[in-house]
Amino acid sequence: GLDYLTTDTLENYEKDAKIVRHLDISFAGYDSLDVKIEKFDYRFIKGNDTLIKSTSPFLIQIRPLEIDTTKEFSDLKPPERIPWGWFEYLVLFGGLAVVALLGYLIYRRFTKKPVEEKIVPEPIKILTNFEKAIEKLDEVQRKEYLLNLKHKEHFSEVSDTVRWYFEVEYGFPSLELTTRETISKLRNKGVSQDIISGVDDFLTRADMVKFAKYIPSDLESGNYIAGAIALMRECDRDISGRTQSV
Repeated sequence: GLDYLTTDTLENYEKDAKIVRHLDISFAGYDSLDVKIEKFDYRFIKGNDTLIKSTSPFLIQIRPLEIDTTKEFSDLKPPERIPWGWFEYLVLFGGLAVVALLGYLIYRRFTKKPVEEKIVPEPIKILTNFEKAIEKLDEVQRKEYLLNLKHKEHFSEVSDTVRWYFEVEYGFPSLELTTRETISKLRNKGVSQDIISGVDDFLTRADMVKFAKYIPSDLESGNYIAGAIALMRECDRDISGRTQSV
């Protein structure tokens, strides 16, 4: 029969009021067969609205590869010795000259009096708020909530990281506000409507999972951190663009 293997997300984004999702679905079969896949259902959630879209039916055909086992295997031809020309000798003597030069330099290096080198301390890198948020998401990833089926904790800590980013970048206590209040504050800060729509969908999904109103799929849970990074990157670009235009 036909075995389902994996589903990988190639693209998952929203643009011009459309949600685009490209998936790579892998199957395996070990004999000649024709399997018609009627459809795949995908659930899209935004706010309190749910939309189910289905793929068109498609046919998977698997055929074995025929091998002629009656023919004998032939031996490989023995290696042929190629005579050396002037280029090969040039490479040989050039390599010997390089080795001799390296030996001489090493000898000079260890026979000279060592010079005390001043150790210059490496400058301390100051992380941006975006980079600090990425580190927080890495910590959430290491906790492996999804492996232990703790979707509530996973969605809660990822969304709290995004709220923390809003606090330090836009200067309002998002962690203490509701999703509606956070959206209102971002709108007052002049954030673009495209970003606000993404924030609304992102935080609403977290609220629904935290209050047991929605059970996310494995694919959606696995992509939630990537969605947080993409959302904060858009905010970071928006802030940088407005700073340069001032």
